[in-house]
Amino acid sequence: MGIRDQELARLQKYAEGLGIKVVWSKNSSSKYGAMWVLDQANNVELHMYTWNSASKTLLILNFLHELAHHLAYVHQGRTLSEPLVKALNHQVTETANKKHRELIYKVEVSDSSYRKTIAHEVGLRISEAKLDMDIAVDDFIYYTYWQENRFPKLPEIRKFKKQWKEKNNA
Repeated sequence: MGIRDQELARLQKYAEGLGIKVVWSKNSSSKYGAMWVLDQANNVELHMYTWNSASKTLLILNFLHELAHHLAYVHQGRTLSEPLVKALNHQVTETANKKHRELIYKVEVSDSSYRKTIAHEVGLRISEAKLDMDIAVDDFIYYTYWQENRFPKLPEIRKFKKQWKEKNNA
């Protein structure tokens, strides 16, 4: 078992220790790499999507992203505000207005603060620069969503990554 496989296994155990059911799906048609799902009974699932070109590092970064949402949820007393629930429901149905998208952006940025904590607790060997870039990319993606009501295309994300690397000497 390689290092990244071991890290994925530790993330899975970490999630299970938090009471999260992790569901892995291959070749999903989902536009997301992963999803944090809360049902009506307050049961939490992480839906992790894999595809042929997905690296294990990307899967780990997606896992961290979703676990960060859960840690924020735990720190908020396992409740979601009514405005956030409404905004997320509108996002799913693609009817979110700018105020909804702004709230989603702010939650994404806020929840990102837990990623480094989780990475440290689980003992991940992903570089801090790679984690910082992933957080910055997510910030860019959700900022674009907030401002333009669309998620950026892959060429835009690649351009952002290149500029970020140049700016941060990464």
